[in-house]
Amino acid sequence: TTFSHDCPIVTLKDNYTRLDFTNVLKISKGMPYHGIYIGDEGMFFGGCAPINKKKTHETCIDFLKHKQKKSIRLKSGFNRRIKGIDLLNNEAMIVGSDDKREGHLNMFHSYVHSYSIENQKLIPRNDLLLENSQIDGITLSSDKTKWYATVHNADDRCGYIMVGSIFKNLNVALLSKYRCDNFPHGLDVYKDFLSFTCYGSSSFTVVREKEILAIADEVGEIGEIGA
Repeated sequence: TTFSHDCPIVTLKDNYTRLDFTNVLKISKGMPYHGIYIGDEGMFFGGCAPINKKKTHETCIDFLKHKQKKSIRLKSGFNRRIKGIDLLNNEAMIVGSDDKREGHLNMFHSYVHSYSIENQKLIPRNDLLLENSQIDGITLSSDKTKWYATVHNADDRCGYIMVGSIFKNLNVALLSKYRCDNFPHGLDVYKDFLSFTCYGSSSFTVVREKEILAIADEVGEIGEIGA
């Protein structure tokens, strides 16, 4: 995603040593997109602008089936920028968002939110507030029991990899945080490794997942988990 309605597609070739530009996928015109999730059924794109400015200010997640041009609009239920998306399964997802908007340009909050997906509609399940922070990415662990989010905290003036749990009833909880360079952004989990980028240092980091959990535990950041 490019914070616009254009989504460039790149083909990986020669054992991932070469990137070839393929084309640009155009989603809903005029909507800036940030978060993206690609699965077997299709692609979810997180909108960052209200879809209805006259009545209720509300952002959206647009779902586009593979090889189809028309997307299905899923309403978020709030006026926040969707920054990251990951699917727990075909019936549930976790979302990272922030409330940066008019009047909140210099200080705003972020959220980790869970939804169930029923009849092509998003049903809000749980909402976790991250005060005075900017979230930019979120992903689930390989076993789908934990979530990781890249967050810059305005109070501490540093970046964190936030670590949390997601329960069977779709409640979300914050477990710990791992300090990193300023403004962490994209992140992903592959097998036992977690990788993330940071704007503040123009860096790319790969770390073992267990190391993040161990370091956070040592500094006493582990909190109580609600059922």
